[in-house]
Amino acid sequence: PSAKQLRDKGDLRLIERHGALTGEILLLFGFNLNLAPVVDVSFEGDLDNSLKNRTWGLDAEAVTQNAGAFNRTMREQGVLSCGKHFPGYSRAAVDPHHELPVVARSRRELEEVEWKPFRALAAELDSMMVGHANYPALDDSGFPSSLSRKIIHGILREEWGYRGAVISDDLDMGAIVGHYGLAESVTRAVEAGNDLVLLCHRPELIPEAAKALEAISPARAAEAEKQIAHFREKLDPPLPFSIEAHAAIDRKIYQLRVDTLGADAAAARSADDGKRSPVETF
Repeated sequence: PSAKQLRDKGDLRLIERHGALTGEILLLFGFNLNLAPVVDVSFEGDLDNSLKNRTWGLDAEAVTQNAGAFNRTMREQGVLSCGKHFPGYSRAAVDPHHELPVVARSRRELEEVEWKPFRALAAELDSMMVGHANYPALDDSGFPSSLSRKIIHGILREEWGYRGAVISDDLDMGAIVGHYGLAESVTRAVEAGNDLVLLCHRPELIPEAAKALEAISPARAAEAEKQIAHFREKLDPPLPFSIEAHAAIDRKIYQLRVDTLGADAAAARSADDGKRSPVETF
């Protein structure tokens, strides 16, 4: 079930099962970091800003409770987490996969709503993902949040004291590639305070990105490398894989669908998922 379906059901025990099963199946397949949970508040379900079905609540308190429950039970299985998308995509009117949003929220407005779940859960999030959007009230330079030292180093690190790893959202998204070249986006992202940067669509560009990283100041590079080393120390090894173990978890996942959606809806959705490609299903 999606985060939206679970939040609509309103049963925290189902969300806790969802988190535990997510951790179990990821570790079985050899993944020990999940770029989740989404910690954005859902204001308007019809906004095409990439958050549909992925948000855990319609207000800060619900997001804190539900995303927190998912996060805790997933981490208990040995999978590290990543809260996203700081400073908050909630009021983004366009999808950053395609365009660069402008979020015209004042700092006070962000503090009163969007930032509450991030602050409340920060100590339990192994990493934080910074999204791509312009926040004029936070940085008037015009740089998007993912490339903004004022936002990442200034707010997240210095003001909030966040000590986990900081990860950029995908630098291959339209919000970035439509405005910046690869070398500039990669170097600006790291100098701004990201310890890890994502390049998710064109892996052939990774050597070029690695070359660009040679321009990073030695002090900043050492800082990021120390953070990454500490992050790696927390990673658990994968579980031994077996078809039987996968089948057992799969049955538990299907039961979660039944308990969340009802037997008829779960069966219909499973049949529909089987007709879709893995990317569409994800």
